[in-house]
Amino acid sequence: MTTIFRRLRHFLGRSHHDADLREEIEAHRAMRQNAFERDGLAPEDAAHASRRLLGSVALAIDDAHDVWTIRMIDSVSHDIRAALRGLRKSPGFALVAIATLALGIGANTALFSIFSGLILGVLIVPVPAGVPHPSATAPSSRHSRRSAPSPVQCRSSGSL
Repeated sequence: MTTIFRRLRHFLGRSHHDADLREEIEAHRAMRQNAFERDGLAPEDAAHASRRLLGSVALAIDDAHDVWTIRMIDSVSHDIRAALRGLRKSPGFALVAIATLALGIGANTALFSIFSGLILGVLIVPVPAGVPHPSATAPSSRHSRRSAPSPVQCRSSGSL
């Protein structure tokens, strides 16, 4: 449970964590560059070698996000922000989309209300005691509506 809270806390304070992570990666790169310079490399070559050794900063941040956040929440939040940006850029399309959804939901509700009142309301059984119920005990008639006996039952009764 604490893992979920930690991941949600990271998700809400993402920009702060990103800045801390970039700073930490840059500190490791600088330490590696200093080590290369002590070994005799020129400063430009040492900087290039340290970047090549540590790899992509963006990839490291993405890997850290995979560990620190719940990926689905992160993905959904990106999708919602992208959708809102798209709707903000074209308000006419947004109006048509919202109106279409409203009409569709309203029509569906109205049709179900009519169907429920006309069809489902008629299906009420006037005498509930007359409705047949499946039971565990079968009638003694030979032609009862039962499933075929299992092989174990056949063996025990000697009819196999």
